Amino acid sequence: MIGKIRGREAGMSFWPFVVALVLVLVAVVFWYDGTKDHEKTKQDLATKAAEAQSWKDRFGEANKKLIALVDVTGYPDAASHPDAEKLQTELVGFADKWREKATIEFDNDRYTATGAGGAVEKLQGNRIRVTYLPLKGEVTTLSVETLLPMLESAANRMQVDIKRAFESAYASAAEVATLKTKQAAELAAKDAKNSADSAAAAAANAAATERERELRDQLTAKDAAVTQAQTELEALRAKATETEARLTREVSQKSAEIGTLVRRDAPAVSEGPDGEVLAAGSGIAVVNRGKQHMLMPGTTFTVLGRRKGGDLVTKGVLHVTLVNETTAEARVVDEVANDPIGKGDLVQSAIYSPNRQLRFVLLGDFRKMGRSQAEARLKSLGAAVDANVSSLTHYLVVGGGENLEESEAYRRAKEFQVTILTEEALSSFTMY
Repeated sequence: MIGKIRGREAGMSFWPFVVALVLVLVAVVFWYDGTKDHEKTKQDLATKAAEAQSWKDRFGEANKKLIALVDVTGYPDAASHPDAEKLQTELVGFADKWREKATIEFDNDRYTATGAGGAVEKLQGNRIRVTYLPLKGEVTTLSVETLLPMLESAANRMQVDIKRAFESAYASAAEVATLKTKQAAELAAKDAKNSADSAAAAAANAAATERERELRDQLTAKDAAVTQAQTELEALRAKATETEARLTREVSQKSAEIGTLVRRDAPAVSEGPDGEVLAAGSGIAVVNRGKQHMLMPGTTFTVLGRRKGGDLVTKGVLHVTLVNETTAEARVVDEVANDPIGKGDLVQSAIYSPNRQLRFVLLGDFRKMGRSQAEARLKSLGAAVDANVSSLTHYLVVGGGENLEESEAYRRAKEFQVTILTEEALSSFTMY
């Protein structure tokens, strides 16, 4: 009976080791599966935790049975076992074997010590190696009763540490996933911005192309305008050449006419002064020229005074207002201060000369004196009466009638700058 019980004791003594082995294997599998995708890791974490709890429960039941056998076998420890030395050797070998298996490496920042026993060794980089079973120097003797709690403690610590490492890894994976999501969102935003920028660039390129086309069209139009302008310029040059030739002919003709006008209007300077002041005072002067000398109202005289040595100096200006038979009254227009115009001063006009014959042309009807009477009166005064206006004409006398300003005589009088008189002015001059 006792032999059977001892046999059962010997058989039952290996259950805790089997349970510990399974727990270690589960932990190792649990650890290395942590390198997979974090979603799968999360699922595996729950599955492995359930399996570890199942094995832990089975380990507890086996341990209870083993402890219960102590009362039956009478061997509370290994020392009282008939094969104590052999059992001690087996237990040490078993502990050595599983001490190596109960060693795991962690990242240093993912490990937190959960209890005493074993050792922590720093490796290169950020890695550490954790041994969960006590080292040989920490245990003097081993027995089933002392080894089982060590294995159970090591398994529990491994489970807790692995779980923490997995949770840390899962958190890191979640952070990575969040970071990837954020990066994906940022990348999507950048893609959207790049698309918008590309669209804007395409629109800008299209606008630039359109603007270039418009500018090219404008340049083409300007080139055409320049070509047309050059053509027109050549035509204008040809016309200008023709006009220049015509104007040259006209200038020659006008020069001849101007020469005639100059001869007509220029005073006979070589003849000396045109008259003399008979009296002066109160802004009025009387000169010794009148109708007999063909002096006309409106004539302007420059007054000249003699100085010692015979030099003539300008003293003022007279404007003829009334012409008598042999004299004329004139208003003093300008006078040198402190040297008033007086008797004996000489008068000179740029357009009048008493030695020239004035030439008249009569136009229209003369109601007061009649046309023939007007001609006779002018001729009696020494003037000449011509039928047509020419460059030699001094005065055009316009009488009554319609559209006289549109006549050829009136137009030529304007062209040759002939003085135009009315019939009333002629009557006053001839004293008719």
